[in-house]
Parts: sequence; structure tokens; C-alpha cells
Amino acid sequence: MNSTVQNKEKIDVAKENYKYFQDHKHEIQKEHAGKIVLMHKKGFIDYYDTREDAIAVGFERYGEGNFSIQDVDDKPANLGIFSIKFS
Repeated sequence: MNSTVQNKEKIDVAKENYKYFQDHKHEIQKEHAGKIVLMHKKGFIDYYDTREDAIAVGFERYGEGNFSIQDVDDKPANLGIFSIKFS
């Protein structure tokens, strides 16, 4: 598979997870405010205190390009693609 196709697939994963986060964040904001949520296949997997912990678990469980993380917060964070996807 060429890198253009792989990059598109990674971006698609990020977009799907981010849309799911936007649609469902109200369900987790109260209980998990201030945490980092690990997301996989449009679902909330687990919550972490640091981005580093969430990323490490994401890579270990799902591999590069197959997970996203997001800050559970009321404030929008504009961190570019890194706010929704790590690869």
C-alpha cells in the first residue's frame, strides 16, 4: 500500500473519531473532565491523566494510525491534527 493511501486512511480514522467525540463528549465531560480520552473505532476506550500515557497505550493496543486521543474539556483546543490523531 502506498503512503498516500495510508495517510488518507489515518486521516479518515482521525475524522471519524473526532466526529464521534464531538457528538458524544457531553456523555463524558462531567465524569472525566481534565482527562485525555483514548479513542478507537469511534468509541471511547479509556481515560488518562497525560497525553503520553494515552499515546503509549494507543500504540501498544492498536498500532500507528489506528487510534486518536482528545482532551476531555469544555474548551476547544486547536492543536491541528495532533489534537485528534497520532501517527
